[in-house]
Amino acid sequence: MADNHDGAAGPQPGGTAETKTRGWLDPLLMKMDPLIIFAALAVVFAVAFSEQDDRKPSVQIVVSAETQRMIVSEREAVLGRGLSGHEEADLLRALIDEEILVREAVSKGLHLIDGKVRSQLRNKMLFVLSEKVPEPTAEDLAAFQKRHPDRYMAPETVSFEHIFFKAGPEPAEALLAQTPASADMPEDVGDKFWLGRKMDRYSVSQLLYVLGQDFVGTLAQHQPGTWFGPVRSGRGWHLVRIEAFHQSEPLPGPVAAERLRADWIAWQEKELRRKQLDRISVAYDIVIEDQNSADHAKQIASVLESKK
Repeated sequence: MADNHDGAAGPQPGGTAETKTRGWLDPLLMKMDPLIIFAALAVVFAVAFSEQDDRKPSVQIVVSAETQRMIVSEREAVLGRGLSGHEEADLLRALIDEEILVREAVSKGLHLIDGKVRSQLRNKMLFVLSEKVPEPTAEDLAAFQKRHPDRYMAPETVSFEHIFFKAGPEPAEALLAQTPASADMPEDVGDKFWLGRKMDRYSVSQLLYVLGQDFVGTLAQHQPGTWFGPVRSGRGWHLVRIEAFHQSEPLPGPVAAERLRADWIAWQEKELRRKQLDRISVAYDIVIEDQNSADHAKQIASVLESKK
């Protein structure tokens, strides 16, 4: 009976998991070269330690006590109550997650390929580089105005009367045919126009916006005093009588002074920004490629170099 319980007889049904595992693994291990087993174990340990190294933090993110107090205080102000410990932990976790995501995005160069992000970074950098411009003197403003006199003149304008027809040119043609060229038109003809029947001192740019290029071009071909048309605009058809063309004249004093000061400050800011960018650009090797003309590329590069 003792022989039936000899441990050498093999694993029994009630044996442990280790005994069961060894039951199928032992024959396999006995057949394998010890060097292969050692190499396999070396690979396993190398991978394990490599994964541990990959998970090891390489960049420190410090959330200061002041930052923690600030974000909690701001959140409490929004909610109108204090935060629980769980809410404070969630708030801190969100801050850390945001910092990690931003740093990961930068490390992957996402800020270089997203147009909106690049624009925001550009604007932020321009703000960082900006310097306060001192107030201009009277001499500064006078010299600037002398260099840019047209900026402080009112544009040429035109005043005219028109009768609007929304549907088509036929009613306008019939009215013009039965009316003397310089006579006043009845008040009840045509359709209502949103800017009225008389348009006083409109500039070319204003008329381009309201009535379009074809209308503006036709006005320039006629003299004041007589009806002509129908003239097509972006809104319909018009019979037109020009009252006067007005020459350019100096802007009113307060308007000119305000514009002059704003222009001078904008110009100074641009000059300072250019100097800042030129100073920074020295650190970059700028290469401009032109597949059509190497000479053209050299010319552009020489211009940029001269601005440094």
